[in-house]
Amino acid sequence: MYLGSDAVRRITRNVVLVLAVLFLAGCTPPTAQQKMTGTWKATPRVDAAVNEAVDMAAQGQKVNPLAEGAAKFFGNAFASAALSCEVEFKATGTVFFRGNTDALGVPPDSDGKWEATSTGADTANVKLTAGDKQISGSVVFRDKDEFTLKFESVTVDPATKAETKVPTSIVFKRIDS
Repeated sequence: MYLGSDAVRRITRNVVLVLAVLFLAGCTPPTAQQKMTGTWKATPRVDAAVNEAVDMAAQGQKVNPLAEGAAKFFGNAFASAALSCEVEFKATGTVFFRGNTDALGVPPDSDGKWEATSTGADTANVKLTAGDKQISGSVVFRDKDEFTLKFESVTVDPATKAETKVPTSIVFKRIDS
């Protein structure tokens, strides 16, 4: 079968257009929503508190450095496991919270809504809602497997009932690969 030169040009043009569209579609950077979708784990830094507790337990007595190091290591490992929380961001806009969610101020094992809007290549604004609690903050992506959430948490003085806003940063690491 012989194709005329017009037919060959049309086929070639169509193939080039299809390849260009496929190439450009694959080259767009992921949105903040796409980067955050998945399951993440956050563990508050507790090493200073654990070290202080171990030092207080020694009560000024000389302690074998190996035993002291082991106590601090296992204390940090236990605290890290007990105090960590997981957050699962679904592409549908649903978010699930598990574990020790006190740092976020949401109830454990709760769910809600989330949205993220890119503000730069490695930054985004995020809004999380669970029940009557809403968190608005910024996200800085370190890489595809780590980001820092920065927001203002509210603490309440039990005696005066006065609320104070405290700048808070929590590092999240991806746990689903």
